[in-house]
Amino acid sequence: MYSREEIDNFKCIFDMFDPERSGSVDTQHLQTILKCLGRDPAESEDLLKDLNPGQDKLSFSEFLVIMKQLENRLVF
Repeated sequence: MYSREEIDNFKCIFDMFDPERSGSVDTQHLQTILKCLGRDPAESEDLLKDLNPGQDKLSFSEFLVIMKQLENRLVF
């Protein structure tokens, strides 16, 4: 899926929103992360809809899945 270096980079991003190192971040932070990546923060709703319905926390493995989904979306 990703190289070790890519996973380490994603982990650094994830950890910025998980300062207590709890292993999860609030799903609200996904909008901020997307904005920092130059994406439309509104995409977070679609990305979370199928993966994490009704939950307010996002694990690192779920975060990686979302990043892969984001990578597969075309931006015009």
